[in-house]
Amino acid sequence: MGKSIVVVSAVNFTTGGPFTILKKFLAATNNKENVSFIALVHSAKELKESYPWVKFIEFPEVKGSWLKRLHFEYVVCKKLSKELNATHWICLHDITANVVTKKRYVYCHNPAPFYKGILFREILMEPSFFLFKMLYGLIYKINIKKNTAVFVQQFWMKEKFIKKYSINNIIVSRPEIKLSDKSQLTDDDSQFKNNPSELTIFYPAVPRVFKNYELIISAARKLKEQSNIKFLLTISGTENAYAKYIISLAEGLDNVHFLGYLDKEKIDHCYNISDIVCFPSRLETWGLPLSEAKERGKWVLASDFPFTRETLGSYEKKAFFDSNNDDMLVKLIIDFKKGNLKKDISDANFIYRNENVLVGFDELVNFITEEH
Repeated sequence: MGKSIVVVSAVNFTTGGPFTILKKFLAATNNKENVSFIALVHSAKELKESYPWVKFIEFPEVKGSWLKRLHFEYVVCKKLSKELNATHWICLHDITANVVTKKRYVYCHNPAPFYKGILFREILMEPSFFLFKMLYGLIYKINIKKNTAVFVQQFWMKEKFIKKYSINNIIVSRPEIKLSDKSQLTDDDSQFKNNPSELTIFYPAVPRVFKNYELIISAARKLKEQSNIKFLLTISGTENAYAKYIISLAEGLDNVHFLGYLDKEKIDHCYNISDIVCFPSRLETWGLPLSEAKERGKWVLASDFPFTRETLGSYEKKAFFDSNNDDMLVKLIIDFKKGNLKKDISDANFIYRNENVLVGFDELVNFITEEH
């Protein structure tokens, strides 16, 4: 059997969580016998030194527009797959490329097509999200049945794809979460400990209309008379129309602190000083702050959706609220402060215990490179 040539397409990943996904995937490609890896990226500047066994090809112009992106996926990639003699092709960013290879895969992580009840106000503040919601359903569909396998992060996404696209080769591939020794609840662990005189609630999220910052502002307003409760939010108000709107909602609230964009070191600091990680988002494929809170053994108050329940799984320091009900969130915060929050031993993943799941990028890369 000849050497496999695996092409990893990630030309749209440049920053944040998606770029982290690319780096973790590349790290998992090391020491694979009879396999060479080629990565198609926006820029290889930050990657070459860390992953010397990978050949990088740069396409800095592709991210400039959707027309360039579609031309790349459906025209350039076909030509490139022949020139590189690729045997495997993995698209890490949603679109199934038009290629000539023995094996083809796509990693779908954008849940926009499945967002329900988008408001007119949300369309005005973030029209690009509305377009994603409309177009991504169609983009996902193109070539999707030509894949050897389709990867998603959660079972709720798998069920949506089965229903919408009538395919059964969908595999759940989850991030690997390493829990701290503080992840299990002790008898008195519902009381806040970092600073007994002050309760700190942290919500790290970019300003997108589905992130539901409004609910936190509403809860903060109802709690403003309690001077020892403060909220840390990672927006500044200058990012976009939605961020500006949230700042206006919080006018006069001294218990809400807008921190703006934070680097990893500052994010870690905020996690460390926080008693609660609050996560009111209405749409995610995973919800990275949920995993980061679990890793640090923090209490999590989360919106009640399939994605939050799957991500939190059997983690005990969790409680859920209706994403439209600020009173529920306020009650949970007060219960926490009084020491009345108890462990939640429910596990949304129990019903999937007999399903095949890939955990971590090592298992994902192994699946792609092994014969099936």
